[in-house]
Amino acid sequence: MGEEPGSPQDDAEDVRRARQGDGEAFARLLGRHSHPLLRLVTRITADPYAAEDILQEATLAAWRRLPSLRDATAFRKWFTAIAVRLAWQYLRAERRRRKIHGAATGDSPSAHDHAARVTDALWVTQALTALPERHRQVVILRYWADLTSREIGKALGIRPGTVRYLLLQARRMVRDEIGESG
Repeated sequence: MGEEPGSPQDDAEDVRRARQGDGEAFARLLGRHSHPLLRLVTRITADPYAAEDILQEATLAAWRRLPSLRDATAFRKWFTAIAVRLAWQYLRAERRRRKIHGAATGDSPSAHDHAARVTDALWVTQALTALPERHRQVVILRYWADLTSREIGKALGIRPGTVRYLLLQARRMVRDEIGESG
């Protein structure tokens, strides 16, 4: 899991071999990409145990969908998009579960509950968690997953121009939040 990142051509060769049933080639792909992806999914979910489960689910989905990957040199971004989509699905399900649980017990989810889940106490991370969900999604995909506006748009089902606008708004919100805190 701790291999150095390979080139897109290395990925393409390993994708080709994995499509032919070479499990070692698929393991090399995972070795190059799983560790940074686990960090990203952990940042999204703020739950390392859930992140591990999500990465396992993403790995299985990638193996099953490997024949549908059009551009073998884009494996990293494709695998990242699968895992990120699963992470956001997890967060939505957790939010629904908390609402249902809160209604059943008379409790309501609060900002304090959310803040307790945040593992990184740095003020930038606090500003990031204060962002609305859609803004946070585009910021994480842009700056932690290193996806382009077009790739983010495709992953989230929105236009690249909307992605750029959300990034602009998010930067302003973070700047304002940091200005108030610092």
